Amino acid sequence: MPTEIWQTPIEVAVGDGDHFKSVKNSREALATLMTCWPEKGGKSFAIAKRTCMKSLSGEAEHAAAARAFLEAAIEAGILRPQRVHDRCARKPRAVFGSMAVMGHTWPATKF
Repeated sequence: MPTEIWQTPIEVAVGDGDHFKSVKNSREALATLMTCWPEKGGKSFAIAKRTCMKSLSGEAEHAAAARAFLEAAIEAGILRPQRVHDRCARKPRAVFGSMAVMGHTWPATKF
């Protein structure tokens, strides 16, 4: 049974919250719900579990499973916040002989 990769992975905190797991499809989401979830129970948890199982059997869309998993992660308080550098359109770049930070370049300082 093929599993479609979600458009955007969902990162959740696991264990004591100091490690993160990137969930990329319904199969990984169901495994995470069953093995790594802080509290098994609650409305969003049940909906996510059911939607992931239906997605794997072809009865639900993969995108619906991703949305349900996201809602359950938010309710459980384990959704990893988006990092600031992920939102930046311009990334730092190396420039020989000068300093570049977030796409802005300054001449090198001579000492």
